[in-house]
Amino acid sequence: MSITSPANGATVSGSVTISASATDAGGVATVEFYVDGVMISSDASSPYSAPWNSAGVAAGTHAILAKAIDGAGNSASSSISVSIAPPPDTTAPTVSITSPANGATVSGSVTISASATDAGGVATVEFYVDGVMISSDASSPYSAPWNSAGVAAGTHAILAKAIDGAGNSASSSISVSIAPPPRPRTPQLRP
Repeated sequence: MSITSPANGATVSGSVTISASATDAGGVATVEFYVDGVMISSDASSPYSAPWNSAGVAAGTHAILAKAIDGAGNSASSSISVSIAPPPDTTAPTVSITSPANGATVSGSVTISASATDAGGVATVEFYVDGVMISSDASSPYSAPWNSAGVAAGTHAILAKAIDGAGNSASSSISVSIAPPPRPRTPQLRP
């Protein structure tokens, strides 16, 4: 009696066919298949197999056992362990720009700050001004320095993009204004 598929220690997912090989001089009456001690199926004819939908099973290690029973009630069993990987992370992180405020007027050196969270952890937050990345930060609190002194007066877009370890991303954007520089005062001549 032996389990022929899947291999011991294999990582499985979705629909799995559990296969076993069993022989007996008097003939095998049935082979029962168990996962974590619960019988999922039995097969009375060779090749012995059982379908198992592992999709609803928790990630981690699970025990598979095949038990061959002959016509006289004698039995023999074989067991293996398989792993079910956690489902892939497809959830994007959340991110919001916390400073400066949307619509603020800024000048000179500005610190752009963002808040970002993800169940699996945030890998990095990238900061963009007018579509050009100016910095990235891999640790909270997430921030980037921006020297707005050389930037033309007017409205500018700031975007923070959070990326998790699985590559999922989300972004948040605001706009800020840079005021035109003050006009130089010309001296008034008095007659």
